Amino acid sequence: MKKFIGLVICTTLFICSGCSKNESIPLPGKRQEITLTTRSKTINENIQNFSFKFFQQINATEIDKPNLMVSPFSLSMALAMTANGAQNATLDEMKKVLGFEDSSSEEFNEYYQTMMKELPNIDSSIKMSIANSIWVANNLILKTDFVKTNKTVFDAEVKNADFNSSNTLKAINDWIADKTNDCIKDFLQELDPGTRMMLINALYFKGSWTSKFNKADTKKKKFTNLDGSVEKVDMMHQENPFAYATNNTFEMLCLPYGNQAYRMMVLLPNKNTTMNDAIKKLDYQMYQSLYEKLDNINIDVELPKFKQEYRKTLVDDMKTMGIHHAFSANADFFGISKEPLNISDIIQGTYINVDEEGTEAAAVTVINLYTSAGPEAHSIQFHVNRPFLYLIQEQSTGAILFMGKVTEL
Repeated sequence: MKKFIGLVICTTLFICSGCSKNESIPLPGKRQEITLTTRSKTINENIQNFSFKFFQQINATEIDKPNLMVSPFSLSMALAMTANGAQNATLDEMKKVLGFEDSSSEEFNEYYQTMMKELPNIDSSIKMSIANSIWVANNLILKTDFVKTNKTVFDAEVKNADFNSSNTLKAINDWIADKTNDCIKDFLQELDPGTRMMLINALYFKGSWTSKFNKADTKKKKFTNLDGSVEKVDMMHQENPFAYATNNTFEMLCLPYGNQAYRMMVLLPNKNTTMNDAIKKLDYQMYQSLYEKLDNINIDVELPKFKQEYRKTLVDDMKTMGIHHAFSANADFFGISKEPLNISDIIQGTYINVDEEGTEAAAVTVINLYTSAGPEAHSIQFHVNRPFLYLIQEQSTGAILFMGKVTEL
């Protein structure tokens, strides 16, 4: 049986009471901005560019899937953690795809260290935590610098593990459940006894809409699916001032959470534009152009409640985007260990639940490495009664935590 190093990123964004314990939510304080250095700003912009390319790539390969959702932030962090053990052409390709080609490892680590420190602290009404751990087979010797970087940059716990033991499976699943406030339980069904190492990241977020939807205003209304079929869905409603913009392809609405440090951006393709054509046009440049047009306008909002799950193997997508050496027998991950390793699989699973109180979302990314052999006062209707896109992102950096499309309810 092949040996592997599994990197598991469990990213959970949570904004309602489904997984949480009953506890009072403090009022949001003043929104805090995340201050980035000049070089971190460049890396941040490149990562957002990667986020849109990644979403376009997934949509292109899942053209027949009615709904999908990915976590660009989770994937980029997982790849960045792995890249700390990559060298030469393997590292060059990973950095190029992420947009780090002109940055050193120290520079992109600085960016993630800042994000890990600041993201949990920018809204006092939102509970957010980022936790990392490394589970290491008892006889695997890791490079000192690799361990030090993960401890220093990613604040990772390092734990010895017997991957032949059911106790290890339980311990890992318990750690994931604990760090995600029981939103993700029993994530791993079994462990390959040849596992050499697992790196796990858990991101937890809890908050609520800045302007909540009144449950009494939620009514059954029609939603037209991509195939033309019509379903009656629970449609939430409110009329309030929101940031809104439009161009020849999309209408975009900003629905903030808490003190507005985090927000959901809902993008509704114009009726004369198909969903897939709209996604092909939606790159980082178009999004920024649309974002710069945002203006507060009184909006009559109708948004469906929805809950969905999604899972996809990302190896072929990463190869298409330009990562090749990391998957080959010639992969150079000797910055992790003296053992020759290559990535065998990358899998991401996501979950989202949107209701009147807010949003609950989760993402899991698994990377396995094997041993190589001032408007006018009027109301605009923003009725999401047909296929749409959404992003969940941090306001000051624009970091995209989740990105998805809904074409069928």
